[in-house]
Amino acid sequence: MWIFFGLITANNSGHIARKEFYDWLFYSQPDYLLRHEPPIEHELSITFLEDNGFYQIVDSFNYPGFLLLAKSETVSGQQIASQALQKKGSQQRFAQIVAENNQPRAVFGLQPHRLIAQAPMQFSTTLQLENESFQIAYGITKAFTGIHGGVCFYIDQMPDTLLLSDCIEPSVDSEAMTRSQTIQLAGVGKHMLRFRTECIESCDYAQSYWKDLYL
Repeated sequence: MWIFFGLITANNSGHIARKEFYDWLFYSQPDYLLRHEPPIEHELSITFLEDNGFYQIVDSFNYPGFLLLAKSETVSGQQIASQALQKKGSQQRFAQIVAENNQPRAVFGLQPHRLIAQAPMQFSTTLQLENESFQIAYGITKAFTGIHGGVCFYIDQMPDTLLLSDCIEPSVDSEAMTRSQTIQLAGVGKHMLRFRTECIESCDYAQSYWKDLYL
């Protein structure tokens, strides 16, 4: 079965129009996917599948401007649907954070796969947790590898308990510019958190972001 994402797959046009880029994965996990190289916005859910190891590039397919990907034999449709649901939930949480925090939209706003919060930046939110931990990813846009001045990322449990402190130095390679952490908390229930970013050497090209907020 061959599926050209956004052209043939049933119901995709409606999902794309509503910017529901991950919803098709709830019920469709095709054997093969074809995407542009580099990927366009509508194909962010495909790069999401690649990043999680659910699909691999087919090296024998050689067509300029496109990549063919095959579904891993070890992954189930249920695994993909579950991860896609987490990703959608993360985007909904970030949309709520944007609505709660009055920041300039030029440097603070939701993209289809992440929350841009260009350093220096600070915002807060309240999370309702059923477990004593949550996952979060963060980083600097890879396009600025080698030219950014470095960014430090912090998460505080308000008023003053430091939960995360991690700096991405100016010298790191592109693969080290995205990181993920499991944040431990004392107890379940509501927790008011503050997310902060600060520049290291300068704020030039400091396009920092947060993503994959999984509870």
